[in-house]
Amino acid sequence: MPYRISAPADPHRSNGTVLVEPPHFVVGLGTLNVYLRQELLFSRGFIHAGIGWSTLGDRILDPQADLAAGRFTGKVVVVNSEADDSTTLLDRGVAPDRYRFYVVAGSPHVPDPLDAPLNLPFPVQRSTPATFVPALRAHFLQAHDWVCDERKGSTPPLSTRLRTLSDGSIARDAVGNAITEDRTGRRRPPLCGLAAPEHPAHRTPGSPAASRVSRSSCPARARRAPRMEVSHPVREAS
Repeated sequence: MPYRISAPADPHRSNGTVLVEPPHFVVGLGTLNVYLRQELLFSRGFIHAGIGWSTLGDRILDPQADLAAGRFTGKVVVVNSEADDSTTLLDRGVAPDRYRFYVVAGSPHVPDPLDAPLNLPFPVQRSTPATFVPALRAHFLQAHDWVCDERKGSTPPLSTRLRTLSDGSIARDAVGNAITEDRTGRRRPPLCGLAAPEHPAHRTPGSPAASRVSRSSCPARARRAPRMEVSHPVREAS
């Protein structure tokens, strides 16, 4: 089985956590190179293992069922975009001490940078540069603390979901943004720490985009500026 392991050349610089990633069929090691990125992982001492298997034929469709049945005894944190189906992933409260689900309102399945080069390995629709990546990085670090520092009370925020109407459609605010709420029904900011621009379909021609910033309601981990530099060598084995 092909593999590639990237680790600090000095073992003492490792935090002892290995992130195992099966490659995506289009972007390859997307977690390492596109979403979390090497700067975030390696500057914090994570080890990355790219393993040559695919989950395409045996996907985890309902992790909460496995947690409730005892087939998996760890913790699961899922981050999803607004565009993706979250039917089986919404937090049903069956494993409150081991499961979290977070949805990022306004984000597509694949973010489309407006200035993206034409040689990207995935289609670019030039629709919106909004991305779930900042939330993904914050919740990844929260999940690591949740697993490794449980005795310190590092419990992540409550799961979130998109508010829905009686007909099952997504509830939206006055400018068209999907409304995010936690499991208790408390409204949450659409994008933690980021402005919520007016939805293009609801914008009056010639009017400026409405925006809000809610910093105080963001998790402390998300507000902390991460170290992005890599100051030590990384050793790779394959």
